[in-house]
Amino acid sequence: MVCALIVTLAFMNADKLMSLIPIFKNDAVIEAEQNEVNEEQAMSWDEESQADADARARREAEDVALADARARREAEDRAADDARARRKAEDRAADDAQARRKAEDRAAAEARAMREQEDIAAAEARAMREEEDRAAAEAQVQREEEDRIAKQAPAQITLASGKSFRVRTSSEISTRRSGKGDGFEATLLENITDGSRVIAERGSTVFGRISDVDASGRTKDVATMSLQIVELTLADGRIVPVRTNTHTVTADFEDRRMGIGARRSGTSGPLLVAPAVVGGGTAITFRLTSPLTVTLNN
Repeated sequence: MVCALIVTLAFMNADKLMSLIPIFKNDAVIEAEQNEVNEEQAMSWDEESQADADARARREAEDVALADARARREAEDRAADDARARRKAEDRAADDAQARRKAEDRAAAEARAMREQEDIAAAEARAMREEEDRAAAEAQVQREEEDRIAKQAPAQITLASGKSFRVRTSSEISTRRSGKGDGFEATLLENITDGSRVIAERGSTVFGRISDVDASGRTKDVATMSLQIVELTLADGRIVPVRTNTHTVTADFEDRRMGIGARRSGTSGPLLVAPAVVGGGTAITFRLTSPLTVTLNN
């Protein structure tokens, strides 16, 4: 009967059919169906719970992955920042190194320029010294030539008044044998010079004259004699006249004592006067009383 009813109702609206099915079910069927529905629901809930858990797990995994990705990106960003900072530092270091190299290059160029300038100055100094040496050599040659010409040319030299020189008499000079105007000879004891030039040489002959004689002692109660040098023998052999002071000689004390007041034995003649004597080899100093200008042949 149920089957017949179901077939009959097959042509009815499905919704209506479905709504009428519970009418024909008994409690056991309903309970079984309800259990099945509950189991399906439980299974669905479990599946949903598992799906939710899986979804949560996936979301958590995704969150972890996103966090890891963010951490990686942050680490990469930090690494990129560090790399940029390093590149900037390297760039700064490279700029500093380039600036140092440029400064060193400038310093080296300045040093080269300074060395070149010093080399130029040294070369100029050498050239100047060489020029000075050449000028000095030329001046030396000129001086030597002038000296040679001066030595070859006659030299005119003037000995001033007051120039002194010493002579040694060649022989004895006495008022007993010599009179006024008589001459005598002597030799020079030293060179007569003017600077480095020798006017008259040591050992050369000089000629003197007795300028005054008082053999009788009328003036001073003793014999006197005055000597002068009148000629010099120059270094070139020529004899020239000179004017000198007067060297006066008197009889020495012993001769005077024996002569004054003494008379010739047994006579009433004049007093005996001792002679004034200059022994041979006596050194006498004379002095020019007027300038002497001579021309010497070299």
